[in-house]
Amino acid sequence: MSFIINLFKPSHSATIRRIPFLIISVLYFVLQGAPLMFNMGKFTLIFTVILLLWIYCNAGAMRCRDIGIKGRYFVILWMSIVVIGQIMIRIWGADCDSPGTRFTATMNILTAFFLALTPGKITK
Repeated sequence: MSFIINLFKPSHSATIRRIPFLIISVLYFVLQGAPLMFNMGKFTLIFTVILLLWIYCNAGAMRCRDIGIKGRYFVILWMSIVVIGQIMIRIWGADCDSPGTRFTATMNILTAFFLALTPGKITK
């Protein structure tokens, strides 16, 4: 139960292992398109997207702490990827073939798998 609570309000020492982080990452990528598939209203869409961003950002920060680096580095990196991707999407459009969409998807997937493949700290 504390694992689920840590996703919404993590402590500064909370960590997450590889497999749960990989599961959260895959769920994040799958659920990212769910609001568009179900034709939700604007409020529900915004709420769902913010909730998914919050959970994924917290999980990434916890995974970084498990590796041994500060969680804020993941937050800074990931938010800059999101902002750069959104700027590129505004410039070139939101098609599946646009450079902004490809950049955002590729960088999110690479970040998730690099964090999932990196071993955690060895504690004695």
